[in-house]
Amino acid sequence: MTDIRRPALRYTADITVEDIDGLAGFIERRVVLLREAAARPGGE
Repeated sequence: MTDIRRPALRYTADITVEDIDGLAGFIERRVVLLREAAARPGGE
């Protein structure tokens, strides 16, 4: 097997403020769920 150098894949995307707000909201909801689960007896 030989080592073949391949160019790195590059992606570009147009990200809007709405996309960032949506992603931030998604992450925030997951963090809240994790915190609530950890606060329960037996939670980690």
